[in-house]
Amino acid sequence: MYEEKTNQNLQNIGHKIGHLPEVQTPLRVAQETPWKELASTFVSYLKVIKRLATLSEKDIDVIRKVNRQLSGHGGAESFAESLGKENIGTLVALAAQTVDPNSDHYQDALNELTIMMENAQAIKKSGKTPVDGDPLSDAAIWGYTQVTDPAAQRHNIICHWLERHISHDLRPKGVKIAQKKDWLLTAMADVVALDGTRKTLANPEIFEIWTTAKPKGLGWIGQEKVTAYREALK
Repeated sequence: MYEEKTNQNLQNIGHKIGHLPEVQTPLRVAQETPWKELASTFVSYLKVIKRLATLSEKDIDVIRKVNRQLSGHGGAESFAESLGKENIGTLVALAAQTVDPNSDHYQDALNELTIMMENAQAIKKSGKTPVDGDPLSDAAIWGYTQVTDPAAQRHNIICHWLERHISHDLRPKGVKIAQKKDWLLTAMADVVALDGTRKTLANPEIFEIWTTAKPKGLGWIGQEKVTAYREALK
């Protein structure tokens, strides 16, 4: 069952975004990768989301301290409050559903992922630099256009897919934060930084890829943040 769902997801996503030049090689590599390895990467992210949903007060205090130091906001420290008790309790189940092609909102989420990635191509062709607050930029998933490493691109697509699907699950419930782009990834970055610095992350490759700058990695966690967590955890 898991093999079938993994392969079906790869086929579905590849069919929708396979025309985008930056993802063609990563998709080919993924198709040549044993399904258990692909599934393992996905499960690793479910574990990150589970950690996010069950952070202790002590962990939240560390995250809050680091974010204040770096003038950050909207991370894992306010995540549970933003979602509400009922929704935070179902977050892991919602994340697990994203691998099921028959799940609610699957097609809507896949269409939105495709449109947002296509919007990045429009920005790229225009020669403009994406800027927060610009309507087209805010409606685009554009970081993938700068990633060349197939493994990093695989992680990138998995993460954005999780966020798009979970967003569609939460929006009808009135969760305002789910209207924004990167709302889940921003919170996940705190967990990856915290557990990666502690060396307790279930899949260390996630920390490596998130802290490696583009084009070889995703660059979602900068060195300044890693240093801040090291200091906070002393």
